[in-house]
Amino acid sequence: SLFGLAHFLVTFAGSVLCGTGSRDNRRLRDCKGLMGNLIIPDSVTDINPSTFCGCSGFTGSLTIPDSVTNIGYMAFSGCNGFTGSLIIPDSVTSIGSYAFFCCDGFTGDQIIPSNVKKVGKSAFDCQGFDGTLLIAASIEDIEAGAFKGLIHDMN
Repeated sequence: SLFGLAHFLVTFAGSVLCGTGSRDNRRLRDCKGLMGNLIIPDSVTDINPSTFCGCSGFTGSLTIPDSVTNIGYMAFSGCNGFTGSLIIPDSVTSIGSYAFFCCDGFTGDQIIPSNVKKVGKSAFDCQGFDGTLLIAASIEDIEAGAFKGLIHDMN
């Protein structure tokens, strides 16, 4: 498995360059040259901080399974090229700060399900998307700027 990642299905296009010096070699932080879908399997319960931070070149969808309960700090920050809707499964209870900061390419509605209790600072800031934002009333903690990138005009 590449970088100890037996759990993630990613297609690599030619040379793949990833950041160095990571404290955790199970991350794909700052990889360039990725393509295709990113499918996280059902065996994953937590997406750790910075796991895919800065990865670029995706040309497909991001699939987060119902087994995931936590999306960590900067987990997908700066990832680009995803297509389709970003679907947060009902199993997720926490979305970390900057989790989807400056991700682009997602289309459709953005739904934050009722089991989510906390959305961290700037979690969706700078994220381009073209649909409706639906936030469950049961969310207990929404930090500063959590949806700044999704809310373009409040008038």
